[in-house]
Amino acid sequence: MSGASNRALIEYFAKLGHSKNEDEVIDLDFVDTLLEKGADIRCTDRHGQTLLHEVARKWHVDVARFLILKGANVNASDVLGRTPLHVAAADDYPEMVHLLITSGAKKEAVTKGEQQTAMHYAAKNDACNSMKMLIDLGCDYKNVCDYKGRTPLHIAAQLDRSESAIFLLNHDAPVMTSDNKGQTVLSWMITKMPPVAQEGLKQFHTTDRANRKQYFHLNCLVEDT
Repeated sequence: MSGASNRALIEYFAKLGHSKNEDEVIDLDFVDTLLEKGADIRCTDRHGQTLLHEVARKWHVDVARFLILKGANVNASDVLGRTPLHVAAADDYPEMVHLLITSGAKKEAVTKGEQQTAMHYAAKNDACNSMKMLIDLGCDYKNVCDYKGRTPLHIAAQLDRSESAIFLLNHDAPVMTSDNKGQTVLSWMITKMPPVAQEGLKQFHTTDRANRKQYFHLNCLVEDT
Protein backbone atom coordinates (compact mmCIF):
# COMPACT_ATOMS: atom_id res chain seq x y z
CA MET A 1 0.00 0.00 0.00
CA SER A 2 2.88 2.36 0.75
CA GLY A 3 4.04 2.17 -2.88
CA ALA A 4 0.65 3.28 -4.17
CA SER A 5 0.47 6.00 -1.52
CA ASN A 6 3.93 7.24 -2.48
CA ARG A 7 2.93 7.46 -6.13
CA ALA A 8 -0.27 9.27 -5.23
CA LEU A 9 1.68 11.73 -3.07
CA ILE A 10 4.26 12.46 -5.77
CA GLU A 11 1.61 12.77 -8.47
CA TYR A 12 -0.45 15.13 -6.32
CA PHE A 13 2.46 17.50 -5.73
CA ALA A 14 3.51 17.26 -9.39
CA LYS A 15 -0.03 18.15 -10.48
CA LEU A 16 -0.12 21.18 -8.19
CA GLY A 17 3.36 22.19 -9.29
CA HIS A 18 2.29 22.29 -12.95
CA SER A 19 -1.10 23.88 -12.31
CA LYS A 20 -1.68 27.26 -13.93
CA ASN A 21 -4.45 28.05 -11.46
CA GLU A 22 -2.86 30.49 -9.02
CA ASP A 23 -5.82 30.15 -6.65
CA GLU A 24 -5.38 26.40 -6.24
CA VAL A 25 -4.14 25.54 -2.75
CA ILE A 26 -2.69 22.39 -1.27
CA ASP A 27 -5.08 20.10 0.57
CA LEU A 28 -3.10 19.32 3.72
CA ASP A 29 -5.84 16.99 4.98
CA PHE A 30 -5.45 14.90 1.82
CA VAL A 31 -1.68 14.81 2.29
CA ASP A 32 -2.15 13.75 5.91
CA THR A 33 -4.49 10.98 4.78
CA LEU A 34 -1.88 9.64 2.35
CA LEU A 35 0.75 9.73 5.09
CA GLU A 36 -1.57 7.83 7.41
CA LYS A 37 -1.98 5.22 4.67
CA GLY A 38 1.77 4.68 4.64
CA ALA A 39 3.11 7.24 2.18
CA ASP A 40 6.72 8.20 2.88
CA ILE A 41 7.28 11.95 3.19
CA ARG A 42 10.81 11.28 1.92
CA CYS A 43 9.78 9.38 -1.21
CA THR A 44 11.46 10.37 -4.48
CA ASP A 45 10.62 10.59 -8.16
CA ARG A 46 12.70 9.07 -10.98
CA HIS A 47 15.14 11.98 -10.72
CA GLY A 48 15.71 11.34 -7.04
CA GLN A 49 13.89 14.51 -6.06
CA THR A 50 11.71 14.66 -2.97
CA LEU A 51 8.54 16.62 -2.31
CA LEU A 52 10.70 19.23 -0.62
CA HIS A 53 12.69 19.70 -3.84
CA GLU A 54 9.44 20.51 -5.64
CA VAL A 55 8.15 22.80 -2.90
CA ALA A 56 11.50 24.63 -2.63
CA ARG A 57 10.99 26.08 -6.10
CA LYS A 58 8.20 28.59 -5.68
CA TRP A 59 5.73 27.15 -3.20
CA HIS A 60 4.76 29.00 -0.04
CA VAL A 61 7.22 28.52 2.80
CA ASP A 62 4.40 27.28 5.02
CA VAL A 63 4.07 24.20 2.80
CA ALA A 64 7.79 23.52 3.15
CA ARG A 65 7.50 24.04 6.90
CA PHE A 66 4.63 21.51 6.98
CA LEU A 67 6.72 18.92 5.12
CA ILE A 68 9.70 19.48 7.41
CA LEU A 69 7.50 19.04 10.48
CA LYS A 70 6.26 15.78 8.95
CA GLY A 71 9.84 14.54 8.63
CA ALA A 72 11.04 15.71 5.19
CA ASN A 73 14.83 15.60 4.87
CA VAL A 74 16.18 19.11 4.25
CA ASN A 75 19.48 17.60 3.07
CA ALA A 76 18.06 15.05 0.63
CA SER A 77 19.98 15.06 -2.65
CA ASP A 78 18.74 14.03 -6.09
CA VAL A 79 20.64 11.99 -8.68
CA LEU A 80 22.83 15.03 -9.44
CA GLY A 81 23.43 15.78 -5.78
CA ARG A 82 21.18 18.84 -5.70
CA THR A 83 19.48 19.53 -2.39
CA PRO A 84 16.34 21.62 -1.82
CA LEU A 85 18.71 24.46 -0.90
CA HIS A 86 20.30 24.32 -4.36
CA VAL A 87 16.81 24.53 -5.87
CA ALA A 88 15.66 27.46 -3.74
CA ALA A 89 18.93 29.32 -4.30
CA ALA A 90 18.75 28.92 -8.08
CA ASP A 91 15.12 30.09 -8.14
CA ASP A 92 16.01 33.26 -6.21
CA TYR A 93 13.74 32.40 -3.29
CA PRO A 94 15.41 33.94 -0.21
CA GLU A 95 12.57 33.13 2.19
CA MET A 96 12.85 29.45 1.32
CA VAL A 97 16.64 29.62 1.60
CA HIS A 98 16.23 31.04 5.10
CA LEU A 99 13.74 28.37 6.16
CA LEU A 100 15.88 25.50 4.86
CA ILE A 101 19.10 26.68 6.48
CA THR A 102 17.47 27.49 9.80
CA SER A 103 15.87 24.03 9.64
CA GLY A 104 19.25 22.33 9.33
CA ALA A 105 20.15 22.40 5.64
CA LYS A 106 23.90 22.13 5.07
CA LYS A 107 25.02 25.50 3.73
CA GLU A 108 28.04 24.16 1.86
CA ALA A 109 26.49 20.96 0.45
CA VAL A 110 27.91 20.25 -3.01
CA THR A 111 26.48 18.56 -6.07
CA LYS A 112 27.89 15.41 -7.61
CA GLY A 113 30.42 15.87 -10.37
CA GLU A 114 30.50 19.66 -10.52
CA GLN A 115 30.89 19.96 -6.73
CA GLN A 116 28.91 23.20 -6.66
CA THR A 117 27.28 24.79 -3.63
CA ALA A 118 23.99 26.66 -3.40
CA MET A 119 26.02 29.86 -3.79
CA HIS A 120 27.37 28.64 -7.14
CA TYR A 121 23.81 27.85 -8.24
CA ALA A 122 22.57 31.27 -7.21
CA ALA A 123 25.47 32.98 -8.99
CA LYS A 124 24.89 31.22 -12.30
CA ASN A 125 21.20 32.15 -12.24
CA ASP A 126 21.59 35.85 -11.35
CA ALA A 127 19.75 35.02 -8.13
CA CYS A 128 20.98 38.02 -6.15
CA ASN A 129 18.27 37.85 -3.48
CA SER A 130 19.26 34.28 -2.74
CA MET A 131 22.93 35.22 -2.64
CA LYS A 132 22.25 37.99 -0.13
CA MET A 133 20.39 35.59 2.13
CA LEU A 134 23.10 32.93 1.81
CA ILE A 135 25.77 35.47 2.70
CA ASP A 136 23.71 36.80 5.62
CA LEU A 137 23.45 33.23 6.92
CA GLY A 138 27.20 32.71 6.73
CA CYS A 139 27.71 30.84 3.47
CA ASP A 140 31.19 31.00 1.96
CA TYR A 141 31.32 32.89 -1.32
CA LYS A 142 34.90 34.14 -1.54
CA ASN A 143 36.84 30.90 -1.29
CA VAL A 144 34.43 28.03 -2.02
CA CYS A 145 35.38 26.31 -5.31
CA ASP A 146 33.79 23.71 -7.57
CA TYR A 147 35.58 20.82 -9.29
CA LYS A 148 37.28 23.20 -11.71
CA GLY A 149 38.46 25.46 -8.92
CA ARG A 150 35.86 28.11 -9.75
CA THR A 151 34.38 30.42 -7.15
CA PRO A 152 30.81 31.73 -7.51
CA LEU A 153 32.30 34.90 -9.03
CA HIS A 154 34.23 32.75 -11.52
CA ILE A 155 30.94 31.13 -12.54
CA ALA A 156 29.18 34.47 -12.89
CA ALA A 157 31.98 35.87 -15.05
CA GLN A 158 32.34 32.78 -17.22
CA LEU A 159 28.58 32.58 -17.88
CA ASP A 160 28.21 36.35 -18.37
CA ARG A 161 25.90 36.79 -15.39
CA SER A 162 26.45 40.52 -14.89
CA GLU A 163 23.96 40.97 -12.05
CA SER A 164 25.60 38.22 -10.03
CA ALA A 165 29.08 39.48 -10.82
CA ILE A 166 28.32 43.05 -9.74
CA PHE A 167 26.59 41.82 -6.59
CA LEU A 168 29.59 39.68 -5.62
CA LEU A 169 32.04 42.48 -6.43
CA ASN A 170 30.06 44.76 -4.15
CA HIS A 171 30.60 42.15 -1.44
CA ASP A 172 34.36 42.14 -2.06
CA ALA A 173 34.60 38.77 -3.77
CA PRO A 174 38.20 38.66 -5.09
CA VAL A 175 38.87 39.00 -8.82
CA MET A 176 42.38 37.56 -8.84
CA THR A 177 41.43 34.08 -7.65
CA SER A 178 42.58 31.48 -10.19
CA ASP A 179 40.78 28.31 -11.25
CA ASN A 180 42.50 24.97 -11.84
CA LYS A 181 43.71 26.15 -15.26
CA GLY A 182 45.16 29.37 -13.91
CA GLN A 183 42.38 31.58 -15.26
CA THR A 184 41.53 34.44 -12.93
CA VAL A 185 38.09 35.88 -12.41
CA LEU A 186 39.31 39.15 -13.92
CA SER A 187 40.48 37.43 -17.11
CA TRP A 188 37.01 35.95 -17.59
CA MET A 189 35.45 39.34 -16.96
CA ILE A 190 37.65 41.01 -19.55
CA THR A 191 36.60 38.35 -22.08
CA LYS A 192 32.90 38.10 -21.24
CA MET A 193 31.89 41.37 -19.57
CA PRO A 194 34.33 44.27 -20.09
CA PRO A 195 32.14 46.88 -18.34
CA VAL A 196 32.02 44.70 -15.22
CA ALA A 197 35.77 44.13 -15.47
CA GLN A 198 36.18 47.87 -14.97
CA GLU A 199 34.34 47.49 -11.68
CA GLY A 200 36.64 44.62 -10.77
CA LEU A 201 39.69 46.81 -11.26
CA LYS A 202 38.50 48.99 -8.39
CA GLN A 203 39.88 46.32 -6.06
CA PHE A 204 43.35 47.60 -6.98
CA HIS A 205 42.50 51.23 -6.26
CA THR A 206 43.19 52.94 -2.94
CA THR A 207 42.88 56.53 -1.81
CA ASP A 208 45.21 58.34 0.57
CA ARG A 209 42.80 61.02 1.76
CA ALA A 210 45.32 62.63 4.09
CA ASN A 211 47.68 63.37 1.20
CA ARG A 212 44.96 63.61 -1.45
CA LYS A 213 46.50 60.89 -3.58
CA GLN A 214 45.11 57.87 -5.39
CA TYR A 215 46.96 54.64 -6.16
CA PHE A 216 46.32 51.77 -8.54
CA HIS A 217 48.20 48.66 -7.43
CA LEU A 218 48.56 47.27 -10.94
CA ASN A 219 51.57 45.21 -9.90
CA CYS A 220 49.01 42.80 -8.44
CA LEU A 221 47.97 41.98 -12.01
CA VAL A 222 51.43 40.69 -12.90
CA GLU A 223 51.97 36.98 -12.33
CA ASP A 224 54.92 35.92 -10.21
CA THR A 225 57.81 34.46 -12.20
